[in-house]
Amino acid sequence: MYQATAYASSDGVLTEKMVDEIVAEAVTAHKQKFDWREEQEMLRAGVSSSTPHRSAKDIAAFTPLSTQSKTEATATVS
Repeated sequence: MYQATAYASSDGVLTEKMVDEIVAEAVTAHKQKFDWREEQEMLRAGVSSSTPHRSAKDIAAFTPLSTQSKTEATATVS
């Protein structure tokens, strides 16, 4: 990842800021992975998580019609 980031930069130099961003992204991805794995293990054990992980896209896509305005619901059905 470091090489690709440096190569994509305008001068081809890897800066400390770039390294910090890459590390921050890796830490976030690692945390998400282990949160997901923990949730999967709980589901296998039959324990439901109190706050299921859903992306903003999923939440918007699965909003019940009762919470949408009538015009949105009609436009969706048409």
